[in-house]
Amino acid sequence: MVGALALSMGIGFVMIIRYQFSRGDTYAWWIILVMSLVAFVPITAVSFSIGGVRSPPGWIIAVCILTMIVAMAISF
Repeated sequence: MVGALALSMGIGFVMIIRYQFSRGDTYAWWIILVMSLVAFVPITAVSFSIGGVRSPPGWIIAVCILTMIVAMAISF
């Protein structure tokens, strides 16, 4: 389920970035931010609660969240 969610989010991000964000639409930045938070935060919480702190998927998702935060800060 996590893989399917990540794949669908990736496709959605590519479409938003390719068409709206590259044209300079101001709402695209907020859509990307909200999509990221709505998906990645619960997935991280679930993977840490199931696998514990030593779970590699949890850390990979946490790194994705940090990368998204840095990218959004740079683009802002």
